[in-house]
Amino acid sequence: MGDTRFWQAGEAERIAFELINDDSLDEFHQWRALGAGAPRLIFVFRDPFTTGDRCKQYANVRKLPALPSALMDLAPTDVDLRVVPSQPFVVQINWLFWQDARDEWKRAVVHHELMHISPANNRLRPHDIEEFEATSALFGDDWKKWREEGDIDVDMRGDD
Repeated sequence: MGDTRFWQAGEAERIAFELINDDSLDEFHQWRALGAGAPRLIFVFRDPFTTGDRCKQYANVRKLPALPSALMDLAPTDVDLRVVPSQPFVVQINWLFWQDARDEWKRAVVHHELMHISPANNRLRPHDIEEFEATSALFGDDWKKWREEGDIDVDMRGDD
C-alpha cells in the first residue's frame, strides 16, 4: 500500500444510509428488510486511488476476507469487527474525485457501489447490463460522463 492513505468517509456513509432508507428506492428494499442482518459497510477515502496497474477510478467496493490493519480503525464505531459474522464490504472512494464532485455525482457513485452488493446473499454482483439500470434511472444514462462538465480529472477506463 506504500504511500496510500485511507480515512473514514463519513459523508459517503451518510449518503448510503439515506439511499438505503429511502422507501421510494425499490432497489434497496432487501437492505431495509434485513435491518441489522444487512451486510456491514465501511466507507473510506483513498489517496492516491490506483489499484496496481489500473487507471484511476471514482470508487470501488470489495469484500475483504480480513480487514487490513490500515483500515481497522476506520470501521464505524458501532461495529466490533472481531465479532461481525460476515466479512465487511469496503467501499473505497477516490478523494481527488470526491473533493470536487457535485452532490448529485457523489450520490450517483455511492448508489452505483451499493448496487454491486447483493445483501440477500452477502456477495458482490456485476452490472446488470453496462450500467445498473437503477442507477441510470435515478441519475440519467450518462452519469459517468459528468466528469466532462467539471475539472475532475479521473480516468474511468478501469473497473469500477
